[in-house]
Amino acid sequence: MSSRSASGNGSRLMRSIFSAITTEISNRLANQVMQPLKSDFDTVIPAITGKGNEVLRFMGDAALAFFPGYSAAWAAAAAYQAATEILQKWRQRKSQG
Repeated sequence: MSSRSASGNGSRLMRSIFSAITTEISNRLANQVMQPLKSDFDTVIPAITGKGNEVLRFMGDAALAFFPGYSAAWAAAAAYQAATEILQKWRQRKSQG
């Protein structure tokens, strides 16, 4: 076996190991980030959509929602009600540990 092919095999092995390690780290970090976001989404979505409103888009940890109504005052009241419900649920979750 020539030294060139031996070093080539070693290089491929190192790339494979590095790839496996970075994939594992990436998966673990994704789970650590996504679990809290999923939990937040599970709180936010029902608070908004449960009263006939609509979540239009998520942007990171923020939600863009549409509160249709007969007037701006009605829509503002609906948005306030949803925000209050979300905050109450977050506080309950935080107090439970």
